[in-house]
Amino acid sequence: MGYICKPGDRVICKIKEDDIAPTYESKYDRKQIFDIIAKCVGEGHIVIVPSSLYLKHSKTLTASNYKDYAVDKVFIGSSICYIDDYRICEVYSILDGKSCKRCNDFCQMAEGNQSDGSFLCYVCRKRGY
Repeated sequence: MGYICKPGDRVICKIKEDDIAPTYESKYDRKQIFDIIAKCVGEGHIVIVPSSLYLKHSKTLTASNYKDYAVDKVFIGSSICYIDDYRICEVYSILDGKSCKRCNDFCQMAEGNQSDGSFLCYVCRKRGY
């Protein structure tokens, strides 16, 4: 079963032999919580890999590759991994709110306030950006 998730949500995946296993896998080593930091084109997500966990297909974000993954530069130095929607066993928590269309700041509990459904924060609305 695929879940619809977005950056900021936390998901649970199965780990088997240092890899993220598909949801249908009945034998696995353990379950792990991951934070989604980016949505990929099509289906799938980029997640942060905890420093205590080794995954075969994880990559380290650097100053030269972070834009390739469409993630914020605050994650440089972190280990990341791509997961598709069908490797998510369950959603641990959903981040409620929206990011500002202009400055990209996240505002908890915010809803779309523009005609296209996007959100513009108070500062950007007042400054007229």
